[in-house]
Amino acid sequence: MNFSKFMSFCIMICVLIIATVVSLGIYANEHNEREYEEIIQMDEKLKRFLNIDQVMLMEGEEVLVNESVLAELESIMTYDDELAFQEVVAEKGQVVLCNFGCSEIILISGEATVYCVGETGFINTTTGKELLDGEVIKENHLFVMPVPEKNGATVTSEEATFLIRGGYAIKE
Repeated sequence: MNFSKFMSFCIMICVLIIATVVSLGIYANEHNEREYEEIIQMDEKLKRFLNIDQVMLMEGEEVLVNESVLAELESIMTYDDELAFQEVVAEKGQVVLCNFGCSEIILISGEATVYCVGETGFINTTTGKELLDGEVIKENHLFVMPVPEKNGATVTSEEATFLIRGGYAIKE
């Protein structure tokens, strides 16, 4: 290979490298623009939410406004918000039910048993076993409640604290 062919080869490699770097930059900009558009859409929801009538706030209707604020916050909640565990405390005899499929639950204090209607119980992801109605829920084990409103945890101690990801309801 002579020197001129070697230089041509080096120039061709440099052009390929530059083209690759430029295309990656274009892809990154498009990706960032999509994320920015999602942020703008969320900002529009927040602006709508924040346009609360100031007169309502000043005329003693704070309780109604607070309830509507909570409802509005729930309506604009993103999927990312649903990924967070929340602490839930229930009393003896109460049943914590999932609202929609695949809620996750961890018993962090107290005692509870599995509540299930039908053949599908809790899935203990810590041990990989399924627990059926009446079986004891172990503390600090992660469980999945797969069937909406048919899976839950019955509190057997005076009080029990759970970490729950996903929708839930407490039934007496």
